[in-house]
Amino acid sequence: MSRFQKIAMLLMLLFFAAFAVAQTNTARLSGTVSDSAGAVVSGATVTVTNVGTGRVVTANTDEAGNYVIPALPPSDYHVEVKQTGFKSVTQNVTLQTQQVAVLNLVLEIGQVTENVTVTTDLPVIETGSSNISDVVVGRQINSHSTAATSRSLPLSCRA
Repeated sequence: MSRFQKIAMLLMLLFFAAFAVAQTNTARLSGTVSDSAGAVVSGATVTVTNVGTGRVVTANTDEAGNYVIPALPPSDYHVEVKQTGFKSVTQNVTLQTQQVAVLNLVLEIGQVTENVTVTTDLPVIETGSSNISDVVVGRQINSHSTAATSRSLPLSCRA
């Protein structure tokens, strides 16, 4: 094999590897943590717990109050934010495949022993991504299509 062929093969391998990485079935959770006056809270600890598996992922907010938690499998999550001098805030969210969810949280000044639970759902419209997608459940596939078309779906779309 010539040097040119080796270089061409390496470039093709890198090109296709980029596509493989781009095809993911995980979600990303990001947002901004601020106080009740609207000022950002840096250094806050954001803890995301997968309700089904108990897996815990932790991130800290940066100097702009932003946090990003990538590569979360689709599931229900319990999100908790803590910072010294503020009441902790918790919220439950459901993440779908390839969802880019934005969860902005507001901390209130208070003692560490006080907790605030937020009970709102994430908006259906995603502002963090231009992707158009939908979650398809097996019952929908079986009731609206023939067996031949449901077998032709990619594995990530089958329930």
